[in-house]
Amino acid sequence: MKSLTSHLLTDVPTVGKGLLILTCAISLAACDTKPEGSLTTFETARVEQQISTFKKSPTKANLDSAELALKEMEAEIKELEVKIGQMSGADVAKAEGKLKSLKDQYDAYRGDLTKARVESTTDKVGDSVENAADKVGDSIKKAADSVKDAVSN
Repeated sequence: MKSLTSHLLTDVPTVGKGLLILTCAISLAACDTKPEGSLTTFETARVEQQISTFKKSPTKANLDSAELALKEMEAEIKELEVKIGQMSGADVAKAEGKLKSLKDQYDAYRGDLTKARVESTTDKVGDSVENAADKVGDSIKKAADSVKDAVSN
């Protein structure tokens, strides 16, 4: 199965690549927001740090680390859901508020990581399109020089 990047680089026409980059950038522009009332836990701090690392250096290893941090946060959410099921009284409302906040943060982090992945891919596609355009320009110049030389002789 082809990766998204190789599909974009080989199967999508150059004009389509530009439109894809523009569409992705516009549609994901709002994903970089943190919900109001966010909590800070060990897991949320780790997710933020791993996503930040991936944004600075979008490697497979950094992506895997960010995904793992999100899975750990998801486990924290599931653990809290179980605890809420065992609670009673006023503690339930407080825990449900924390649960909602964590779920909202998880969704925001997931969107932020998705945005970072798309930006990483579109940066690579943009570089490839630019390199391809340079090569086409060079080829046209060489062809024109060859025609000029042939006519001159």
